[in-house]
Amino acid sequence: MPEKLLEVNHLRTSFFTAEGEVKSVSDVSYYVNRGEVIAIVGESGCGKSVTQMSVMQLVQTPPGRIIGGEVMFDGKSLLEYDAKSKEMRAIRGAGISMIFQEPMTSLNPVLTVGEQLSDVICTHSHLSKKEAWKKGIEALAAVGIPEPEARMRCYPFEMSGGMRQRVMIAISVACDSKLIIADEPTTALDVTTQAQVMDLLIDMVHKYNKSLIIITHNLGLVTRYAQRVYVMYAGKIVESGTTEKILTHPEHPYTLGLLKSVPRLQDDKDEELVPIMGAPPVLSKLPQECAFLPRCVYACDTCRKEKCPELRQVGDGHFVACHINVRENGTGAAGTPKASGTVREDAGEKGEILLKIEGLKMHFPVTKGVFGVHAGTVKAVDDISFTIRKGETFGLVGESGCGKTTTGKCILGINQPTDGSIYYKGRQIAGISAREFAPYRREIQLIFQDPYSSLDPRNSVYSILREAIICDGVSKTQKEISDRIHELLRIVDLDPGMSQRFPHEMSGGQRQRLGIARALACNPEVIVCDEPVSALDVSIQAQIINLFKKIQRELGITYLFVAHDLAVVRHISDNIGVMYLGHLVEVTKSSDLYANPIHPYTQALLSAVPITDYYEEQKRERIILQGEVPSPMNMPKGCPFHPRCAYATEQCRKEVPRLREAGGGHLVACHCAVH
Repeated sequence: MPEKLLEVNHLRTSFFTAEGEVKSVSDVSYYVNRGEVIAIVGESGCGKSVTQMSVMQLVQTPPGRIIGGEVMFDGKSLLEYDAKSKEMRAIRGAGISMIFQEPMTSLNPVLTVGEQLSDVICTHSHLSKKEAWKKGIEALAAVGIPEPEARMRCYPFEMSGGMRQRVMIAISVACDSKLIIADEPTTALDVTTQAQVMDLLIDMVHKYNKSLIIITHNLGLVTRYAQRVYVMYAGKIVESGTTEKILTHPEHPYTLGLLKSVPRLQDDKDEELVPIMGAPPVLSKLPQECAFLPRCVYACDTCRKEKCPELRQVGDGHFVACHINVRENGTGAAGTPKASGTVREDAGEKGEILLKIEGLKMHFPVTKGVFGVHAGTVKAVDDISFTIRKGETFGLVGESGCGKTTTGKCILGINQPTDGSIYYKGRQIAGISAREFAPYRREIQLIFQDPYSSLDPRNSVYSILREAIICDGVSKTQKEISDRIHELLRIVDLDPGMSQRFPHEMSGGQRQRLGIARALACNPEVIVCDEPVSALDVSIQAQIINLFKKIQRELGITYLFVAHDLAVVRHISDNIGVMYLGHLVEVTKSSDLYANPIHPYTQALLSAVPITDYYEEQKRERIILQGEVPSPMNMPKGCPFHPRCAYATEQCRKEVPRLREAGGGHLVACHCAVH
């Protein structure tokens, strides 16, 4: 039998607030074997992170408190130690290390990477500062950071997101910790960086015989990397088992609902996602019966009458907390039909050209010193061209920093392009003054990535929408404004009764719906969607994607959809442009891109996306991109992708490829693909 490194039994953690006791962790039990990778999955607020913080005794007291339970780590009972004791401090880092969700906020911005890394090493060893510095360099080299000696003297803000996440992994390697807890380690990363970080983590686990707990809502990561899975809902574990069993034969309706919500690369665009309707329960008001009951489509009389079910064994190592048998009441995850929606037939062939971008360039000069000496130029967007027809969705995908958002800002008039043309309804809008652009602002709107930071926390829903309606420039009576606000809320599937709420009183999905309603307030023709679902849980993400489709069908809105999640883009886009380092490298119909990717970068992007089909994922061919994206201040000569391309030739190193026809309207910028 494998030796258990961590064993948690009946753990309970609560937060005592003015609203009552919030039961964040309610009777949770699980274990991790030595050298094993497990995943804990569930929606935001289900208790995943609080469970692991409780294990490390990092729950803030007050208001949080560990009520009861047992945590055994490497033969030691952790809850017997005081949270601030030397023994517990020694276990944190040397025994258990944690990689937090956002490395920028978990690394000190005013200290260099070397200072932070060597400080942690000194704390958990008897090494001198000089020896700790040397070991820090070795740790950075071990996690694949180039020029580790120079990087030790860098500040966190001078490194990319992927690099900062590697530094967090280096800390766990340097401390020789036995267990690594990775809390949403790839949420803010694009797919290629995500693959690099996760492959590195798994390599560290195997190389140094460590154990790994992955906390995530990304079920694709679970499929690719985890050996066993625990599914959490409302502070409890509702299903556990091997990854194969959980993904191919889910027994709990919540697990099945999560799997249905995930957009898949192989699905047809016309298929609607099936989200889990409703919202998770308030943890301070948990019912006696099953907490998932109000959202469950399989609920029966037993569910409504009996107390919350306990975990029961349904197979070898497979446990579920549910009164019913899902497979007897419906099909499994793989065979679940998706609701089909009425979607336009290839909008790329319909409608007039609404937006036309020709030779667009957006360069930012960089200065240094108090006298503003010119130090170089960042070529964020470098000579791109594409068109968007009325009523279609054009997806713009690529890694972080490739120029997607900058392109959207140029279209919105936020940035004045360095060169090139932007035609809207045949009229040139690039380079015109703010006063001349004012009429177009009502017709071209923006939906932000983070709905919380883009909504005024001091204004109610009514005030936020009222301001947007007034900006339309058309004089309206108070009744007309109220009627329009209620109409907008109904369009985005929000209860008009929520108009007096404030943003902090709404869930993440509701806030994003409010952001969409605000964008619709001026009756726009075009909406630029900047990563609108990247920070949302899969179930909420599915609701928002379906909402975008519904609005487009009913109102004929045209979208520029900026994202790095190719599965999401697949479900919403008619045509897709792939960007790399300011250049468009491939443009074609959505179906063609996924069926026949031509550019090596597109192929690598698609292979980096983990999928939830367990057996298909095991046999997929992986294309691993080596190295980091070059700096846009120091662009390589020739093709910008050639330093990372396995097919690069001498021509690629000297000559920048242009978009060329590859057949059937499929455009690609690659010397190797067209010869």
